[in-house]
Amino acid sequence: MIDQFEQRLQHGLEAQADLLPDPPTAGKPMAVVKSPEGRVWPGPLVAFGTAAAVLVVLGASLWLLGATRHGSGAGDSASSETPTGVSAEWRKVDFEGHGWSLGAIASGDKGTVLVGSAQSGGNETAGWFSPDGSSWKMVDALGGPGVVRDLAAGPYGFLATGLRLPAAIVTTTQGTPSTGETPTVWFSADGESWTETALPLPPPAERIDDVVSYYVERAGGASGFLIVAGDEISENGVAVSETETMLPSRPVVWRSSDGTNWDLVEQPEWADATVSGPIAVVGDTVLLVIGHGGEGGYSTVWSSTNGSDWNLAHTFDAGVFVRELAAGPDGFVATLGDGALWFSADGTQWDRVFNPPNGQVLGLVSGTRMGYVLLLSPADFDPQVSDVIDWQTTIYTSVDGRTWAQMGTALSDGFVAIDATFATNGVIVSGYRYAEDAQLDAPPTGSEVWLAPNR
Repeated sequence: MIDQFEQRLQHGLEAQADLLPDPPTAGKPMAVVKSPEGRVWPGPLVAFGTAAAVLVVLGASLWLLGATRHGSGAGDSASSETPTGVSAEWRKVDFEGHGWSLGAIASGDKGTVLVGSAQSGGNETAGWFSPDGSSWKMVDALGGPGVVRDLAAGPYGFLATGLRLPAAIVTTTQGTPSTGETPTVWFSADGESWTETALPLPPPAERIDDVVSYYVERAGGASGFLIVAGDEISENGVAVSETETMLPSRPVVWRSSDGTNWDLVEQPEWADATVSGPIAVVGDTVLLVIGHGGEGGYSTVWSSTNGSDWNLAHTFDAGVFVRELAAGPDGFVATLGDGALWFSADGTQWDRVFNPPNGQVLGLVSGTRMGYVLLLSPADFDPQVSDVIDWQTTIYTSVDGRTWAQMGTALSDGFVAIDATFATNGVIVSGYRYAEDAQLDAPPTGSEVWLAPNR
């Protein structure tokens, strides 16, 4: 569950687009909006509820993959047609996740990794590994005080990024900033054995302010190098109204050739940017989104084949932001602020390929060689009054990033999925079970993992 400490760091490009005034004449543009009570305003795609911790902002690690309602008494199986080679059978797998809120999930050739955090409050993280999506075991190296915000998988293995926290913060409920928080990466070649490394920070004289926090939330890489990205956020807010405070920020990117030794990336052209965005990889080409906040802000797309030298691949129009970015067998797919899907073979030329019918785009995940998965929320769900039993989210899949078809599957009533991965053995979904009359702000009755295996 995302507690107050995590909420303090939540932010995104949408907040900049909707809430920021013109950039100030001195210093960096502002990136985060907070109320006097410390609440962060991440923009229009804000969390629905608290216990569910369903966050939908640029760079959030939790995505909603909805379950199309199957009817009362659906049990633990469902079936339908699907266009991408996945079977018509959903089955709930054996997963011991009681007491944990599930977060990011990623699949590679070796298997699938899933991370979560304690539902009881505080920042206690956990991780699980499965070679086949059916049997799961806890990974001790991913546990302990902290938060894992993103997972990536590729020919190198698995890469996770987030924060490692002092043990004292785990039981804190006030969300008090601490200089003990450490931007951290976890690396594994097989998903079971992991190394943990603290990221090097910019020298004090080069930081955006005297007191800063680091929100490291994006991971990716090719066979020869790895990349993680995040934001350096000032703790000294600037009041822009009686109820809103702006926090300066800037993107920070790190590179590694082995997953344990990391260097800061120097890119002078990013000096005026305010926030980092998603990362995606096709072959040896890595795309990284860098955003510029303020009125008329926009996203830029940068490409690299070595992680050190970055070239501007594309600049979107003023007011256009890239929410999510995914890589697949033929290229890159992005979701933009208007909800449409855009495709690019190399990151330079982007073409609109799909306008999702109804509902809001909640997540875009890829399966590298397997294809892409798109998650759409229901258009008429009211989180203030609707029961979770009525949540219906549509799943679309694509094998080429250009042509999309609805995956007409259904999961049993009362299940709200959080994330999904397109694995070598099928589609794996993680989420929560809710009582029949529960709402999104109610505690779930348990965490679950579902698998639709290949035919």
